[in-house]
Amino acid sequence: MVIGIEGNVHVGKTTYIKNNFSKFNIIAETEFKKDLNDFDRQLYYIESEIEKKKRLDDDTVLDRTIISTILYTFYTETLNLAEKNKIMEIINENLDKDKMIIPSLVHLIIYPYKLISLNHLKLMKEKGTQNSLVDYNYYLHYSLFFSNCYYAINNILSTEDYRQIISYNSDIFKNITSPKMSSSKILLDGCPAIGKSTIGMYQKKYEYIKEFKYKKYTLNDYSNQINSIIERVEVLNKENILLDTSFLMGITHLFYNKTTTKKLKLKMIDEIMKNIVLNNYITGIFYLVLDKQKIIERKNMDKKKERKHFFDNLNYLDMEINFYKVLHKRLGLMSNISFIDASQSVDELVNIIENHNDKPLMLIDLFYEIKEAIKEGEL
Repeated sequence: MVIGIEGNVHVGKTTYIKNNFSKFNIIAETEFKKDLNDFDRQLYYIESEIEKKKRLDDDTVLDRTIISTILYTFYTETLNLAEKNKIMEIINENLDKDKMIIPSLVHLIIYPYKLISLNHLKLMKEKGTQNSLVDYNYYLHYSLFFSNCYYAINNILSTEDYRQIISYNSDIFKNITSPKMSSSKILLDGCPAIGKSTIGMYQKKYEYIKEFKYKKYTLNDYSNQINSIIERVEVLNKENILLDTSFLMGITHLFYNKTTTKKLKLKMIDEIMKNIVLNNYITGIFYLVLDKQKIIERKNMDKKKERKHFFDNLNYLDMEINFYKVLHKRLGLMSNISFIDASQSVDELVNIIENHNDKPLMLIDLFYEIKEAIKEGEL
């Protein structure tokens, strides 16, 4: 059995290996060579990967795999196109000749970007990590590669202290030298009767995923709501979608429909985080806003839907809007949350959504801010 350990810098790969694979043959991460330029350093990493195959034993664990070398080659800004093409040509040649290790499993460790950055500030001098590896764009590209290999996921091994470990099977190495680009995954949220389904049906760019009904629950037994939220998150495995009434709306209902304590909110979020793959992503979150009286007027004009809980939802609307505003502020430059005036015509609203620029946001970063905001009393 050969297991490869992957993850962005400063996520705890070495500690994870020490704690879980002490009886394995451990092949450490290739040492960083400061005296080489980036092109020669990548060639050095390739030679090291070839050398590692000679050190294989029955049970072996690798601290980083050829995946890291490939992704750095693709996404670093320090290599020109000719250099990148040459490096990939050499990697492909060695893969074709079976000179590199292809593990049976890859364990990916994911961690919020903000915590990676904090660790970098603490460990930069000790580890000598390249600043380019802690750049947000590189972090995002690295993460998106694994996000788009959802078909290879075996299971979630653990989720603790914002660190999630996900197992991938060897299918992750299929077409590894041609990483898949991110796909549109858009959330369309807002109060009932505000016009989400109308927009969803009029737009033609995305697969429209309709709102679905949540089952009854109580604060003593909220498992139905949690399961529905998890089911709604799993829809993000689809590509090129517009999701009407997302899992975020399910969370706000849990938080604000009834008075919920901070302790219970944290418990609810922990239960969600343990059961979803946190390296999936969203490329846009649109929240529709409209004056309450106009929302009521729209509800009265639309007789097709019964909307039993319309006024319950309206009662906590201000808290729900604040939920999105808090996340937008906390995410800062990572945020892809937009607030749209729903009084505009359907054509105008569809045009806004169809012509926006995708901006991927990792779920690990979104849920980190949700949880931290609860701890700090903002949600």
